[in-house]
Amino acid sequence: VDQNTPTLSALKRVTRSRSLQRVEWIGYLLRLDQGGWGIFAPAPPRDDGWPVVVGTLENGKEVNLLEPGEPIDFDKPTLADRRRLYGNMQWRTYFINLNRNIGNQLYADYGDYLCRTWQGQSLEQGDLYFVQERTDDPGQPVTPERTLQAEHLCESST
Repeated sequence: VDQNTPTLSALKRVTRSRSLQRVEWIGYLLRLDQGGWGIFAPAPPRDDGWPVVVGTLENGKEVNLLEPGEPIDFDKPTLADRRRLYGNMQWRTYFINLNRNIGNQLYADYGDYLCRTWQGQSLEQGDLYFVQERTDDPGQPVTPERTLQAEHLCESST
């Protein structure tokens, strides 16, 4: 390799300069100066989860209220499925909050929303499940846990 190339000469000047002794500029250059890196260290979140909302029609048939026409599925959705399911950041945040303590205050209103917006045969009940998946150490099996968060009876429109 030719030791006198302009690129190599410039690299040598930069690495030998005093400015390299202050490495802050690298952080700014790579945008590492942004706060909020706590999700990576020292203790990143170890859980993941997703909602499943099951509706019961007047005839007793169970339906997928989040994805009408699709079968009820408790398996982990792909990232593409999640993008389609949530639609936007507001809905994503809302579903995250449904699984937190604040969810207790939101269940009734969300249930009313489901009953009011359901298109099709009369909806009798909506059940909100949250499937929690805890990330264990590498090599450990991951077993998702399904929890019924809320049941909501729809008021009859007759």
